[in-house]
Amino acid sequence: MEKMRKISIVSLTAEGFRNFDEPTTWTFGAVTLVSGHNAVGKSGIADALAFGLTGAPFFGGRGLDELQHSLEQSMRVEIHFLDQSARQHTLLRVRRNGEVTLSLDSAELPQKRFAELIGSKDFVLSLLNPAYFAEVLGTSGRGLLEQLIPAPAHEAVMEQLSEHTRSILGEDSLLQPDTYLKNKRAELKELEKDLQYATGQKDANDRQRTSIEAALGEKAQQLAHVCAALKVYEQKRTTGINRPALEAELKKLSAQFESLQQEPPEITELRAARAKIEQQTFTSELEAQRVRLETELTQKTAQHKRISDLKKKLFAGARCPTCLREIDQAGEPMIAAAYDNALKQIVEHGRALRASYETAARNEQSARNEWDTARQKQLHAADQKIEKLEQSRKEIDLDKLKLNMKALSYRLTFGMMGAEEARQYQPLSDQKAKLEAEISALNDTLDKLPKNQAQGIEEMQAKIFQIQEKIKAAQMYLSMRNELMFGNLPGLRHAKIVLFEPVKETGEMRDVFQITYNGTPYVRLSMSERMKCGMELIGLLSRLSGCSYPVFLDNTESYCDLGGNFASSQIVMSRVQKGTPLMVRALKQGKRVEAHAA
Repeated sequence: MEKMRKISIVSLTAEGFRNFDEPTTWTFGAVTLVSGHNAVGKSGIADALAFGLTGAPFFGGRGLDELQHSLEQSMRVEIHFLDQSARQHTLLRVRRNGEVTLSLDSAELPQKRFAELIGSKDFVLSLLNPAYFAEVLGTSGRGLLEQLIPAPAHEAVMEQLSEHTRSILGEDSLLQPDTYLKNKRAELKELEKDLQYATGQKDANDRQRTSIEAALGEKAQQLAHVCAALKVYEQKRTTGINRPALEAELKKLSAQFESLQQEPPEITELRAARAKIEQQTFTSELEAQRVRLETELTQKTAQHKRISDLKKKLFAGARCPTCLREIDQAGEPMIAAAYDNALKQIVEHGRALRASYETAARNEQSARNEWDTARQKQLHAADQKIEKLEQSRKEIDLDKLKLNMKALSYRLTFGMMGAEEARQYQPLSDQKAKLEAEISALNDTLDKLPKNQAQGIEEMQAKIFQIQEKIKAAQMYLSMRNELMFGNLPGLRHAKIVLFEPVKETGEMRDVFQITYNGTPYVRLSMSERMKCGMELIGLLSRLSGCSYPVFLDNTESYCDLGGNFASSQIVMSRVQKGTPLMVRALKQGKRVEAHAA
């Protein structure tokens, strides 16, 4: 569907809306007068027009519950209107149980799609309500105007700026100056936080560095005093001492003492060899022969017992265990004799085995005894060697060795000093070593402190200054862009949009978006002046958008001059007439609007 450039209301029907619980229809003309006593429904018609066109009240907002009749479950507004091609349309908006539905020419539409046809809520209400743009939108009206006014070319804006400002902006993209400024301010904020943190870190490190340097100076003085006190002792400690020879001798004694503290490798090897001999076990072929004969003898004994048990079961009438035939009286003696002969042979073989077994056992024991004797001799020889080596170690006097080492250590430490001098020297030497360790630790800490922090801070400060300059330049760019956009708006005679104002404290100019009428700020205007100002703003929006929508003028009994020519717009005037019911009537064409507002 084509975008609508003109809306001319033919009729309006409201049901369940404000004062109107029953369906009520009004007819409109090019100029329509709505009159009546207070609280009879004049402003309800304004809200009905606004609700039908935008889904919101006359002054915007979301308070739809206040529009619905208190006794009704739903409200309905139906508008018949003509577009720029004089085609008639029917717009129906219904609210039931908090849900709002919209249909255009019987086809249901979402509000977003309908707004694409006639404009946004703020745009439509700014054309319908003369007070909406200035009083409701306020500074947000800038955004609505920016949608209607083509932005000046980037080159045209840059041409109006100074050479210095252009050089600061350089090739930066300023297609969306507000977004550019927002990003730069965010970048500046992060840099300022980083600078604050870096400055705090530098201050803390500087304090720590100063503290360490003071401590180093103090300890250096203490070390100098200690070294001065040690100087006399150092002369006695080093004079007449062949330090290399003493150190070599102490090293030799230390190695000897260390070796005596540990078991020599020779003894360790002997102990290992002895343990190996002790773990040996006796093995012999005679043992295997004895075990074999013992096994055969056991088997023969078991065989003799088994045959003896079978023989006991032989009697006339029984079955032979070998052939399984029944034994008769004649065969019993013969079978018994056969079993006796078998047992005799087993006994004779067993006696021979036992004799062989006993001989093998005696031979094995004899071999075992010989092996064990040889083993004991080997163990005894190892024990004697170990004992001899250990005895040679015991002959060395460990205590004397310790004393010699102690004496050498004393000479190396104290030189030719006596006991009393050594007693005085040692605390000073310990203090010197402690001070040197503390000085070394402080120097390590000092070396680890960050360096070149000042340079990093200077770089951040330079970056901050650069971004601040870019922000100022972008503000100048935006101001110039706004001046080129809004500085010469068409059709405004008395109403003006102020884009800049001076700051009282500094005298600098800052960006604003304020509406004035004959130089007076909107907030200080009278009711009639506000209406005239609003009508000029509606004229401006109509010319910029090319749209002609109805205008609803409230309280027209309070002024007689509407301050403009709106022949192309449909005018709906509301006025109070004491003691009369609500009346809506279209006025004849050709009459001046001001005459009917008087």
